[in-house]
Amino acid sequence: MKIFSRLIVVLVASCFCSGLPFVAQGQQVQPAPVRPLLAQTTVSPSVAHPLTIGGGSGGVESPALKSLTAIETGHKLREKKEFDAALRAYQDAVRLQPEDAGAWFYLGRGYVDLDRFEEARFSFKRSILVAPEDPANWFGLCLAHYLLEDYESAIGTCKEAVRLDPEQADGWAWMGLAYTRQRQWDKAIQCLERATALGTKNSQAWYTLGIGYARQGQRTKVLRVYRRLQELDPEQASKFFDAAVSPQTRI
Repeated sequence: MKIFSRLIVVLVASCFCSGLPFVAQGQQVQPAPVRPLLAQTTVSPSVAHPLTIGGGSGGVESPALKSLTAIETGHKLREKKEFDAALRAYQDAVRLQPEDAGAWFYLGRGYVDLDRFEEARFSFKRSILVAPEDPANWFGLCLAHYLLEDYESAIGTCKEAVRLDPEQADGWAWMGLAYTRQRQWDKAIQCLERATALGTKNSQAWYTLGIGYARQGQRTKVLRVYRRLQELDPEQASKFFDAAVSPQTRI
């Protein structure tokens, strides 16, 4: 299989030198399914639980401790893909500690898991009200805006996320994807290049950057993206080969 993969790369490289037509300027990027992309997103609150948690008198747990326990329960349920139960746990956490930004963040993420994007947007806004200096909360809101196809708002909130944390790869990635939805390719490529340089594992970001390079005729960079996609997401790599690489072999 490795030998076969290397042969493909050699064939592609030779085709790049042939001067055959490249991907059309009108090539559109189809968005990837949401759930796999969410699994590739690693942003979490900088200080998830800033509260000082102490046991109550008489062995009674404090609301803060109960909220923390509910969040941990939500995480475990989410890992098992029991998203409805995880959401209920996060709702309990918010009810117990409505001033905990981390609880609101995880509640928003729980709503995203269930495609309840408006409720996710509300939750992330609440997390920002509690902790406006935490870039994760702004990223969460960016994600909700993007999923609701409000790309202008997504760009604005992602800008705030990366202003607060310039090293946040996912923020740059989703901002770049939002720019492509608006067909602002120059800005999109700048953001996606920053995301990939910071090591994002968002395969759609890599795929979209590769399409941007293809539109520019930057064949060497297209091949580099193809190799990276083979490592990150073979299914996306196959789609990318068909969309941006395979046209080189057509006469």
